[in-house]
Amino acid sequence: MQANRMLPMLCAGWFLTACSTLDLQRDWVRGTAPDDTKTAASLEAETAHPAWITELDPDWLHALLETRVEVLTPPQYDYEPGHYSRTVPDYPMDVWARIQRGYRFEYTHHDRIDRQVAIFSGQEPYFRAVANRAEPFLYFILEEIEARGLPTELVLVPVVESAFRPFAYSHGRAAGIWQFIPSTGRIFDLEMNYWYDGRRDVIAATHAGLTYLERLHQRFGGDWLLALAAYNAGTGNVQAAVRRARAEGVEPHFWNLRLPSETMVYVPRILAMREILGDPEGHHIALPHIPNVPHIDIVELDHQIDLALAAEMADLTIDQLYSLNPGYNSWATHPQGPH
Repeated sequence: MQANRMLPMLCAGWFLTACSTLDLQRDWVRGTAPDDTKTAASLEAETAHPAWITELDPDWLHALLETRVEVLTPPQYDYEPGHYSRTVPDYPMDVWARIQRGYRFEYTHHDRIDRQVAIFSGQEPYFRAVANRAEPFLYFILEEIEARGLPTELVLVPVVESAFRPFAYSHGRAAGIWQFIPSTGRIFDLEMNYWYDGRRDVIAATHAGLTYLERLHQRFGGDWLLALAAYNAGTGNVQAAVRRARAEGVEPHFWNLRLPSETMVYVPRILAMREILGDPEGHHIALPHIPNVPHIDIVELDHQIDLALAAEMADLTIDQLYSLNPGYNSWATHPQGPH
């Protein structure tokens, strides 16, 4: 069944099979907080051999970073930072052009954004690795974002949160591409048990992450930067910072708030990614072409199934099946479902 028709009708935990499969290894990783002090050189070194990757075959990582890419002929830009016009054919179109067309954040110039742009500009191996991990899921995530009428910049949240690593874990016990901690995951109906962790299920966690961001956007009066800050730092921390700013007679927008250091980097990093992906050529990046078509199908079963058997029936390796279904913890689906 096509992803764009069936996904809104289903709940978490189904099997996903690739329309065009990726030969990926299960990559168990431990994430780290953003670091505003990293230089481009240190980022490149970390991308080539991240210190926080464990149990990862170096040959596989090298192959991932060197994966063949079909470079899309870049759109033609008349570019100034944050303000650009582009000529993109209506069809065929790749997901990057679709993301650009859905930009809705108001452009803001700030030196904290500039510092993040300087760190990531020219880091093509990093963007290539992120794109390869994201490729099976970007079409689905964009479908969900657009169905809710949200800015497509929100697809950058899992880029900054986890670099699209579904097995990323933080020191604060956050997991998955959207980095839910257990308590917040339960609020948004993400199941966590012996068989399955919905925080790592890309489909379930995307529904939860976007719902959470919608609620934060509403709570902070339609201010997306405050919503993003609260997604990272917690609602209470941002509300307290807003109260402090008002008590000091300062306008309580994001750039005036005193927030945790990680959050002070987090929001500018998302805005920097927005700028770089809005003009990849101008930032010395050639993005791999990702067609704007569904890359996964959903197979819903009415009984428990062994994952190795599911992989065999789907003509996938077990590693491929796990890479598409990272929510599963064990050898089979939960006896009572979902399957």
